Amino acid sequence: MKNYIITILLLFVATEGFCDSIPCDFRMSDGITLHGTVITPQEKNLKKMVIIVNHRHKTPEGSGPLYTYMIKRLSAQGVSVCYFENRPAMKRDSSFITLFDMADDAVAVYKTLKAIKMFRKYKMGFVGASEEAASALIAASKVPDPAFLIQMVSIIIPQHEKDMQTFTIYAPQLSLGMADFAGISYHVYSEIVQDIFNYCMTHQKVDKSALEQQLVKQYGGEATKKKKEFPIAMQVLITKLTDPQEGVVPRLHWNSKPYYENVKCPILLLQATDDRNALCYPNIFEFEKIMNENHHNDYNTLLVDATHYLISVSESRKLEHGRSSDVDYSRREQILDLVCKWILMK
Repeated sequence: MKNYIITILLLFVATEGFCDSIPCDFRMSDGITLHGTVITPQEKNLKKMVIIVNHRHKTPEGSGPLYTYMIKRLSAQGVSVCYFENRPAMKRDSSFITLFDMADDAVAVYKTLKAIKMFRKYKMGFVGASEEAASALIAASKVPDPAFLIQMVSIIIPQHEKDMQTFTIYAPQLSLGMADFAGISYHVYSEIVQDIFNYCMTHQKVDKSALEQQLVKQYGGEATKKKKEFPIAMQVLITKLTDPQEGVVPRLHWNSKPYYENVKCPILLLQATDDRNALCYPNIFEFEKIMNENHHNDYNTLLVDATHYLISVSESRKLEHGRSSDVDYSRREQILDLVCKWILMK
């Protein structure tokens, strides 16, 4: 367990909407300082606070309109919001930062804020989207008496199952292209991906050379017409799946079930029907199953007609083609309004 040495600098600054913006410095025992901000309403203050959990690759500011809009909406309705920098932003490298590190930082922020007299009686909960939704769950399972947990477009099924789908069914250019280059069938390609994941889950350190030799020995006979290309294809595939920036290897061990066992607070799970990153229905079904097994009745599931970015399919295509300035975020705002209403009811 990490030990945290945390210093807090409180400086009240008036902001739009009659809120106070409180800069906070969270200094970790390894010397890294995470700069954060707490936005608190001046007038209608419900003594509730949402802690935004970071993604490995982004700060809240880097997540675009997602959290910016939520902060404005919540603070206008009397709910405080805390957001803070993440480790990759400080180190300028997210290669060895995992969703578990992001959870640890959120736990430290929660405990620090609870130790401050002015926030001691606040009802605090966590919100996260995509990978940070998993970090939010971990954080909620590790702190005493969280008020709520919000997971948006989250992975609930075991991560290795999700990544198996991602790199086979939902990555046709990669899977079919790699199968063609290696001279193997799609079925054999899928078996190879599964074997790579199995290897990574059973070895603390990935020996790419040894793994390549293992795959060539086991599957090389399938590439009857491309004997020379097959080893090259294995090198490319292994590099792709074990790239630290992809973050696949550390999260293969992710399994939400044990963490839900320790979460007793109200939970909102929001999934998007056109999401190819966090498949909607498998994750909804797994979540409902876990809630039933845990006899946890204080939860809500919300299905929205959107992609992983909480926008329409057509607007998502604009993002994918680098036209971010043309994107219409009105659907996302409508979705986040529903999330804000749920928080107000808790």
